[in-house]
Amino acid sequence: MGSNTAADTPHPSNATDFQFPDDLISEEVQQALPPAHLVRPLHIDDHEKGFLPLLGQLSSVGNVTKEMFRERFHWLQQRNDTHYTLVIEDVDKGKVVGAGSLLLDHKFLHENGIAAHIEDIVVDEETRGKSLGKWIIKALVHIADERKAYKVILNCAQDKIGFYEKCGFKPKSTMMASYRT
Repeated sequence: MGSNTAADTPHPSNATDFQFPDDLISEEVQQALPPAHLVRPLHIDDHEKGFLPLLGQLSSVGNVTKEMFRERFHWLQQRNDTHYTLVIEDVDKGKVVGAGSLLLDHKFLHENGIAAHIEDIVVDEETRGKSLGKWIIKALVHIADERKAYKVILNCAQDKIGFYEKCGFKPKSTMMASYRT
């Protein structure tokens, strides 16, 4: 494992270009990543660093232009108290190699509690096998803990259950979906 810190690994310097404040990023996770890998919030320039093709390894992205990316980025940035997208960048390659999102659902249940939903976990096919997926999950759970969520939930494909069990999750209930065109 590496001994990365934000100071050791270069990253874009303008804090307003990140989707949420980087003080929510787990130092434990940063320290555990391989050398030259940085976990950080989504950045306005990640369109150029392969973020969308990476998501395309998970599901359909469609034709998202740079302008469309920036519009969605700013929408997310305005909601940075409930929406968190983080990435792992291989800074030597200048490429986003992992990503995941956390959504906070403010509820009446559990005395106005917060339920956290993990979404869109993906690690680049060429980078798998370095435990980056595990560290993405750990970083997102850290944010949920910082925001005092009473639970963290996610949906996954049947063949991914073992991975998420290793990350501390347990099967519960059944997911249902009704997709819209």
